[in-house]
Amino acid sequence: MEVRTILISLMTIIIVGIVALLVYELVYSGGIITTRPVSPSKTVVKLIDALHDGVDYMKIDTKIPRSINEDEGIEFSYAASVVVSDYDWDQSSMSPIVFVKGSSDLSRQSPSVTLRKGKNEIHIVQDTYDSKKPGVVIIRNLPAGKMISLVITVKQRSMDVYVNGTLHTHLTLAALPMQNTGSVFVADNGGWRGMIGNLIYYNYEMSPDEVRALTNSKPFRNPDDIPAYGPYFNTSWWIRPV
Repeated sequence: MEVRTILISLMTIIIVGIVALLVYELVYSGGIITTRPVSPSKTVVKLIDALHDGVDYMKIDTKIPRSINEDEGIEFSYAASVVVSDYDWDQSSMSPIVFVKGSSDLSRQSPSVTLRKGKNEIHIVQDTYDSKKPGVVIIRNLPAGKMISLVITVKQRSMDVYVNGTLHTHLTLAALPMQNTGSVFVADNGGWRGMIGNLIYYNYEMSPDEVRALTNSKPFRNPDDIPAYGPYFNTSWWIRPV
């Protein structure tokens, strides 16, 4: 009788173990719940195509896929072509927003790109999970009136900033980058004298080769901004009284 009881107990333990393994495979290994990192499907979202006036405020609500549970961790990139015609503008704002993903009051920045009045600088800020230590990069000595290709890549705790295809800064973040679900705001806080085009979001870290190739892709002027005839083509030049 004791042997039978022992055998039944052993069989019960074996059956329970098999059921537990089946449940684990179903729930945690590709079934109902997936805990393993996944290979991200590369997604590119073009937010602004043709050149857009820097004083023309724009709120972009296009859905931007966040980086979630991927093999290499959190990674994303932003690229833009920016022209600043004058670093000493008349507006009251000291720090106009080129663009920011998050909030127009800069309470959420993932990332933000802003200017400073009277300084030929671009400031880039990326929120982290250490609220007191965001990632900050300042690009100085920028020329006015020149097209600048700006690329920001984030991967786990590193942020790279490229200017015209060349790595300007490699920054180690104090903590993991904090993403948000906010809109993208362009030319807020008064805007600036200049233009922005080719504003693009990538849900992955761009490689140096991709950055260099993008630098060779120049934005085009919005056809709606081009007059039908040149300003010099006055009808009085060719219409004469008889």
